[in-house]
Amino acid sequence: MLCGVVVQSHATTTSAQVTQTTPLKQQPMMQADNITSLQAQQSITINARQGGWYQVQTSDETKLQGWLPLFFVRFTQPTKTAVTPLNLPRSNSVFKSSQQVTSTTGVRGLNRGDIESSTGDFAALVTMQKFELSASDLGNFGQSVALQANPDIKLEHKP
Repeated sequence: MLCGVVVQSHATTTSAQVTQTTPLKQQPMMQADNITSLQAQQSITINARQGGWYQVQTSDETKLQGWLPLFFVRFTQPTKTAVTPLNLPRSNSVFKSSQQVTSTTGVRGLNRGDIESSTGDFAALVTMQKFELSASDLGNFGQSVALQANPDIKLEHKP
């Protein structure tokens, strides 16, 4: 199955807000010096993106520029860059497939180069599978926290 990922980039500035109080960094790395602390809900302008970081400028009179991790940014206007999954089926397609199609528009924090040069860590996958819970354990957890099923979501039961 073909699957494509389109990573969004910002060719123009975009309005946004800071989601929580966080330091504005001089460089796109956690170890970089702090310029100042930005408050939650503070308006900013996004100028560029580098990996998991946005280069921003404050919208107040200081117009300070620096870097924020992308997880602390919320867009306040639609982005101008169109994002289109490469694997969406067309309704008039002459090719029919019984395979389920999964679409994605990108992965936050990873750029195209990161995705294309990545390799699988199968040892980590084996380690992760050791933490798999049985269906009865999951059911017991669901009952203990009084989880309710959403009737609008149809679940596929796999034995």
